[in-house]
Amino acid sequence: QWYTSWSFAEAPTAKESMFDFREVIVTHVASIAKMFIGIAVYLPKIIVICVVWWLGARWLTSSLKLQDLVLNAVALVFIMDLDTLIYHCCVPVDVQAMVDMYRLARKRPKNEHHTEEDTLRLLDKKTMRRIARMVLAMTFVMAWTLVYMVFLQRVLPGYKWDLLDICESYWRNSMHLHGSVPIF
Repeated sequence: QWYTSWSFAEAPTAKESMFDFREVIVTHVASIAKMFIGIAVYLPKIIVICVVWWLGARWLTSSLKLQDLVLNAVALVFIMDLDTLIYHCCVPVDVQAMVDMYRLARKRPKNEHHTEEDTLRLLDKKTMRRIARMVLAMTFVMAWTLVYMVFLQRVLPGYKWDLLDICESYWRNSMHLHGSVPIF
């Protein structure tokens, strides 16, 4: 959402600027600045996210014990949040406050005069779009996880989901279960 606001900001003019001592509202951005930020900020961020996801998925998949899995997941979250930690520890508080002052202006609709009914209708549409985006995101995450587990994982070469017999006999022996107790 922030990126769409940023990408649709208009080119700057000399007479248009909004400054308030509490916040700076960016209303216009030059096309070259948008392109520079897209290449210098967003592209490396996307590359880092994809590489860390790939390596993290391989790392978590190779965990042998539940304890190792939990510890590796916590370590992976720490690695993902390291940039924020460095920012909060190394950047002075007054500079952080100055960065927090900047806001992106959103385009306002041409027709500002809405009735309460129109406003509720717009909120319902926004809510439905957000729910649809959430469902699509969850579907994508589940589908991508399945695709990774079935086709892309390289931790267990030749794995064909054939561990049931081995795990069941191990489970029975370790729990001293006998007879026809269904395990899985």
